[in-house]
Amino acid sequence: MPLFSYRLSSCLLLLAALPGFSQTAAEPKLKDVEAKSGSVTIYGPFPDAEGPVTATPEPENAGDEDADDGPHDVVDPNHVTTVAVSQTKVSGVAMAGHTAVLASEMNGGPEKVLRDEIVFGESLFLSPSLRSQALTYKFPADASESTGAVDPELAVGTNAVGVLTWDSLVFYFKSGKRIERTVGFTGDIKLRDQIFKNLIVGIDKVLNLNQDVKPGKLLMSSSTSQIGDARLAFDEFHHRFVLLATAKNQSDATDSLSISQRRTKFFLAVSCNEDPWVPCPGNPHQHFHVYGFNAVPGDGDCSSRQEEQCPHSPFTPGNAADYPTLGITPSRYIMAIKVGHAPLDGGDHSDLYSYMIAVNADDVGFGSKAPEIHTFWDWQEANGNNSQGNVAAVVMHDHLAAGKSDDAGMLAKYEDGQIILTMISETNPVKFQSMAIDLPNLNSSTTWVQKGSPRPINYGNVSHFPVEAHFTKGTLVLTFNDCIQWTNNSNGCVPSARLVTLDMANYPHGVHVDIDRVIGWRNFFDDPPNALNAYGLPGAVMNRDGNIAMVFARTGKDLFPEARYSVFLKTEKDIRPSALLSKGTGPSSPFDPLNPKLKPRLLDTAGIALDPFDRTSIWMATFTGRAGTSWKVAVGKVFGEVHPDLDVHDSIKVTPFSARPGDTITVECLISNDGDGIAKNPKFDVLAVDQNNKLTILSHRDGNDYSPGEARRVTFKEKLPQDLPQGKYIIRINGSLAQNEYRTDNDSSEILNFTILPKYTTGGGPTSKP
Repeated sequence: MPLFSYRLSSCLLLLAALPGFSQTAAEPKLKDVEAKSGSVTIYGPFPDAEGPVTATPEPENAGDEDADDGPHDVVDPNHVTTVAVSQTKVSGVAMAGHTAVLASEMNGGPEKVLRDEIVFGESLFLSPSLRSQALTYKFPADASESTGAVDPELAVGTNAVGVLTWDSLVFYFKSGKRIERTVGFTGDIKLRDQIFKNLIVGIDKVLNLNQDVKPGKLLMSSSTSQIGDARLAFDEFHHRFVLLATAKNQSDATDSLSISQRRTKFFLAVSCNEDPWVPCPGNPHQHFHVYGFNAVPGDGDCSSRQEEQCPHSPFTPGNAADYPTLGITPSRYIMAIKVGHAPLDGGDHSDLYSYMIAVNADDVGFGSKAPEIHTFWDWQEANGNNSQGNVAAVVMHDHLAAGKSDDAGMLAKYEDGQIILTMISETNPVKFQSMAIDLPNLNSSTTWVQKGSPRPINYGNVSHFPVEAHFTKGTLVLTFNDCIQWTNNSNGCVPSARLVTLDMANYPHGVHVDIDRVIGWRNFFDDPPNALNAYGLPGAVMNRDGNIAMVFARTGKDLFPEARYSVFLKTEKDIRPSALLSKGTGPSSPFDPLNPKLKPRLLDTAGIALDPFDRTSIWMATFTGRAGTSWKVAVGKVFGEVHPDLDVHDSIKVTPFSARPGDTITVECLISNDGDGIAKNPKFDVLAVDQNNKLTILSHRDGNDYSPGEARRVTFKEKLPQDLPQGKYIIRINGSLAQNEYRTDNDSSEILNFTILPKYTTGGGPTSKP
């Protein structure tokens, strides 16, 4: 009995006669899945940059037996389902996907849409009242700005937002204010110089380079190395931030020796707490557990200069890896990457296979020295091919299946008109399953012009690779760069953004495409009639209500790079017209007269995150052009509500620090609102707590409202009761709000060892309203 079957939904039945969809589904094709597996080297755990390096741990091997170039190891036999449909070139409304075809009935059908020259590229909703709803909140200031690499990534915890741009990480409160509490990690956190600094020192000692390499060269610490291309996610199952980067000991090898000594590693950092500024238990100077892994099977097993496979190893000099993705499952973190080979004579590079590592989330979250780990490569897929190139590891926000025996993480890719899913079971040993779902007419994107610079934007750098992949409530949401010739006047196809959802509610049965919508061309409300703009780098996620938000970037000959978003509501037939997240004020790549042949600007990622606090709000981040600084990253959220986060900081000061009953003391502290909603009418109690935990209320106060991000240092003048016994006390400030807060465990703070002396005098004084 097959593990997978395919059942056409009513939506697909309606499309049976449309171009690109067959009228009958093929019988399921069953096939065993094979993969290569082997040992993997673990470097770590290392402390992050705040902790000292006491020693370099010897690499440990984990996983299955060493693999060689012999027959593939059979990982458990699995059944796969392939549903074939014909691929036919489409035109008219069908260019926007089958969802747009169905939605065109709102306007009289596809023929009437074309006859009336309705601009259907973004949406078939034409009423201003049906535009994408306004942002719930937007960071008052830009998250990041630079002239360097961008590739925005976004992760959101209960009260913290992480914004990553290639090799630089910044944490914010939801108010948009930077978190500056982590000692040593203030401002932009540079991956090379901070989080991964100690790991780099350790890895350099075990790179196993050829003796002909000059001392100090081709190291991870060398100026020619590359530490970045990073990915960031929040693990909702364990409430941690997870950061994955690739480390390459050289970024542009050209000579035979350098090519033969290429090394590629995964660098993984897992926050010890949901609050990245809170140190790890037992170590006040460490905030992340840091690990390194080979990102290529057998990476550096031999240091040979010859293009021959190393003995008893899958590694051949010239092998290296690029473009990592990070997935979250209920019990594991999945690191995936494409592995290729560069001939030592400088010939053309070639793709070898996809590679993945799955590591136990709890093990690395608690800093285990021997985490459970599994590694696989060159696995067979449902279409009969072995996996090559990029694969997107899926960020799971829910379980795929109710029972652990069926639960799994996922890898997704697009190949030859099909979405290929590879499921990695949560069981041990790991089981592989594969499924192919047809998605016709996905085109490779291209470059497009931007206002203010002759240097174009390259929307096609990742080709057909999913830009983002998220699973929520039985639905897999994927986004792609596409390319559509929207008008006869366009010179070829125009970069466009594609939103695809797979209904997996009855997994492992009945998996099918639900939404397939391409957006592009122009915005009906904001753009002039002759506009033809590029859309790309989309990221999307679904919330608990079944509503989807998609963020993307746009450029055009009269348009600086700008950030926009569209929403697709569960109850509606089409995506809504886009709204502005942030307007561009300059080109992303200013023209350099000294270097007029600059390559097109390469951009790969988008920032999208489901807020774990309410699982309704969706946060978005992407780049816009900015005059003078090349680009900026804008951050905002849609859906959900805003909430305050009252924060009574630990910096309480009491003067004098010893007093007698009847005296007046001054209690000072910093109070802020870290949330994105107004903290209305806060209440504050100032307490004295004796060594028997008996509470004495010194005062009960009403405070003024706090705007998002506002911080005030306040002073309380407190007269001590005449009957307060002498001894040691805790002075505590308790804050409270009638509103729902992002968290309440930071509403209170205290200072220890305040002393009440024997009674003999009194005092008094005014108080200030907090």
